[in-house]
Parts: sequence; C-alpha cells; structure tokens
Amino acid sequence: MKWVKKQSRMFPELLLFETEAEQKRAFKKASKGIYLNPLYWLLLIGLAIFMNVALRSAGRTFGPAFSVPDSMVSGIAGGISGGLSAAAALWISKRKIQHSLRKQLNDTGVPICMKCGYQLKGNTSGVCPECGTECAKRGRS
Repeated sequence: MKWVKKQSRMFPELLLFETEAEQKRAFKKASKGIYLNPLYWLLLIGLAIFMNVALRSAGRTFGPAFSVPDSMVSGIAGGISGGLSAAAALWISKRKIQHSLRKQLNDTGVPICMKCGYQLKGNTSGVCPECGTECAKRGRS
C-alpha cells in the first residue's frame, strides 16, 4: 500500500486500477522502455549543452560588470543547465507514463480523458468537462 500511496501522488491514474497488483502491473508497463529511446537522450544532452553555452555566454557578457570570475560562471552555468535538464527529463517521463496509464484505463473500460485525466464515467456529451477536449460518446477520449 505504501508503494501505491507514493506513486499516486505523481500518477493519480493509478488509483483507478482496482487492485494493487493491477496498479503495479500498469505502472511497470507504462514506464517500460522510456529511457531506452536514443532520441530522448539526444534531446536531453542537446538541451544541456545548449543551456550551458547560453548561460556561459551570458555570464561572460555580464560577469565582468559584477566582478564574477570566469570559473564561477562556468560552475553556475553547469549547475543550472544540469538541473534544468534533469527537470526536463522528469517532466517528459511523467507525461509519457501518464499517457500510457490513461490509455490502459480506457482500454480496460474506465473512461478517462487522455489530455487531463478527468474521469468521464457517465459523460454523454462527448466533451471533457474539465479541459474541453472532444472524446468518444461512450466516455473515452
């Protein structure tokens, strides 16, 4: 139960699966292979390099006005670009896992909006009341 509570803070969709075993199985399926995609790593490394170069450039331009040594500019630029790249990696991973969990729920007959995660049980309008996304008449989006 502790595992579910911890994961459901970030992925509330997990609570819509009936048993803890189903929740774990769904999460495992959703998170499988995310970090194996080379495009994912290329994007993150490129982002880190771009931010590092941009921050160093800005630091070298404005650093002398504030008496900031070049080595400190490099350290600050590296720290900021590394932190932002890690945040981007977490955000991308979270979005992919959420999408997969929502798809699994829809496939098992639990209607949920693919965009915002709103539970669409009983919805007959064909539109998610939370975000306005059009969805199938029987509650799927």
